[in-house]
Amino acid sequence: MAAPEKKQEIAELVSRAQDGCQDSLGTLCEKYQNELSSYIYRLTLDKDLTEDILQETMMQLCRSLNDLRDANSIKAWLYKTAWGKAMNHYRSNKKHSSMSIDQNNLTNALENKRIEALKTLISKEIAETLVDSIADLDVKQRSVLTLRCYENLSYEQIASIMNCSETAARVQFYRAKCSLKRRLHRKGVTTVPMFLALLGLFGQITSPTQAATRVSAESLKVGALGTTVGWSMSKVGACILMMIASVAVVGGAFFVNGAAVSGYGSAPDTQIKSFHFIKHAWKEAYIPTANLRVGRSLSKGAYEQWFYFPEGIEGPMFKMMQRWDPQVENKLCSWLLDEDGQRYYHSGQNTIYVMNNPLAKRNTARFPSDSEDFCAFLESMEGEEKGVEYIRDAKTGLLKEIIDHRFINAPDFVSGIETNSFDETEFGDFKYKWHRDAKVVDERDAIHQQGWTVYEISGKINGQEVYGRCRIPFVFGTRGEHPPMLNLAVGDSYRVLDSPEGAYVVNTDNEVITSYPAGSFFKGLIRPWYGLHTIDLVRREAAKLWIPFSVENYEYDGYRHLKRIVKLHNCPEYNDLAVSFTIDIDANEISRIEFEGEAGTEVGVLEFDYPTVPGEITEEVEMPVVDKTWFSKREPRGILWLFDMAKGSLDD
Repeated sequence: MAAPEKKQEIAELVSRAQDGCQDSLGTLCEKYQNELSSYIYRLTLDKDLTEDILQETMMQLCRSLNDLRDANSIKAWLYKTAWGKAMNHYRSNKKHSSMSIDQNNLTNALENKRIEALKTLISKEIAETLVDSIADLDVKQRSVLTLRCYENLSYEQIASIMNCSETAARVQFYRAKCSLKRRLHRKGVTTVPMFLALLGLFGQITSPTQAATRVSAESLKVGALGTTVGWSMSKVGACILMMIASVAVVGGAFFVNGAAVSGYGSAPDTQIKSFHFIKHAWKEAYIPTANLRVGRSLSKGAYEQWFYFPEGIEGPMFKMMQRWDPQVENKLCSWLLDEDGQRYYHSGQNTIYVMNNPLAKRNTARFPSDSEDFCAFLESMEGEEKGVEYIRDAKTGLLKEIIDHRFINAPDFVSGIETNSFDETEFGDFKYKWHRDAKVVDERDAIHQQGWTVYEISGKINGQEVYGRCRIPFVFGTRGEHPPMLNLAVGDSYRVLDSPEGAYVVNTDNEVITSYPAGSFFKGLIRPWYGLHTIDLVRREAAKLWIPFSVENYEYDGYRHLKRIVKLHNCPEYNDLAVSFTIDIDANEISRIEFEGEAGTEVGVLEFDYPTVPGEITEEVEMPVVDKTWFSKREPRGILWLFDMAKGSLDD
């Protein structure tokens, strides 16, 4: 826990103190008093209790110093002792999670820190949100959050201090972050920078010194690529937005009036264009009763995969995949998804099948750029992938290696993950490796052969009729000539418009009420040109906003599920509303979206009508000329726009 250059100094201090030198003992106490006090205070949020535990811990140090075997473990010993005394207090008082700090103490802390520029905002808005949210955490969660974020301790060190397993420490840390994010989300804190800045601010106002408080990206283990979402323009969100505006960004860190909070190390999404790796697979994705026995099961093949993102990691995806035998010696079948659509090469039949849609698996599709927290959230929804280790780069947060222990015929298989190792030209060469005399079978229906379509949306929400049209390209290659467009009327109140020119909510006079980036209202709707199956898009959009979801199987043909229902519930911002998506797996379509209130009360429903042959729907999507004289510009809400519509707040 101590820096290498200070170890000798600490060892000498401890040795002299053990020999009876009172000055050395006093120096030791002074050396650790402030940081130990910060830990205890962040743990208890009680000034008086902090002073009591600090005094008891220092007295214990004086009594037990001679029993210390390793001089450089003194800090760990102090923290472990303080933790034990705090837990003894909570056990005797049975107040594990109800501790809080009053507003006067917080205001005094801010006065002592001289945060003049933000004092008014914090005391009135942010302070209560921040402190109340952290106070509501379980004491174990506050402890692991403090040790990991502010002390930069490893999980092994945290486990030693809290007298638990390393796995338990990881779980507590994950739960602490998720709980804190959910609570802050309800108060308008909905972006990564806002969350980071508040953690840094909390570290500063709970520190007894003037020193900057740093929360490192490595300790947080949160990647911006998988979790960044839109601002909330609530009153609290607006205040925090003002706070973020005052934050200086220097060397990749946020500085909040002296407190530094590191930015994420993940490469910006515009810089990530491709990934390449190999991963083994087992069983069919649609067999839920499969019983994997780690280390004793057989791999059905090694799948070499190339992902290419022509517009960055958050945009459309191209993919090619080569199946090898488990020893990666003989090529078998392969898949290609590019600007022209999905193709499958059956090596045994020497046949290329042109398909309607990308494949869907039981669990949500993931990318090497997905953050550790994002993946952990998906695992909490869908179950842990046993027998596979994912190694991340400490600087970027990206996956750099996969170690697979699942298969007896490919034991401890290791695959490195290459980032930006090929370009679009190399990607396109893949299809030319197939046999030139291969038979081509076009299995696409007439609509998919057309490359684009227009479908209708109808229904009711809160008693208001909803009707509209939406145009979509099926593949990336037809997006230029037939770009996605949406025109959706909600009663006689407003319209939702989305096109390459922008996304707008307009009133009946076509005056813009709010403006969003283009594509904002396609979140939660089908986007086949993105290269991902709709069920993956919906689940990933939910996970980005920490919205829990469940998947129900609706229709089954004896081999696979033809329809599945993805239900979003317990949304941090709207916990009294559930939204269910009925998805046709083969057609890659959303057929129905249902909105339910408390106790299952019906709030509304949207039905989707797709043409089956070209020309069935002849009318195009008309986009009115909008008046942009005055409007508020907002960050995209992701899939939450559907919740906003159901709650009647989309046109606020």
